[in-house]
Amino acid sequence: MEVTFWLMPDDCLYDCTNISAEGEWFFLSKGANGRMADDIDWNYTPFLNNWQLLVNI
Repeated sequence: MEVTFWLMPDDCLYDCTNISAEGEWFFLSKGANGRMADDIDWNYTPFLNNWQLLVNI
């Protein structure tokens, strides 16, 4: 199993495993209300440096 994470300069973390070129825009775009990917299951930002959330799962 291989998982690819992207850590953005603003400390957001996303699972970008096997994304297409069009999918890259989904993760890279950041408008006035944040990224399109901010409220999806592939947003791992809440787990960044918060190991207790992973232990609880």
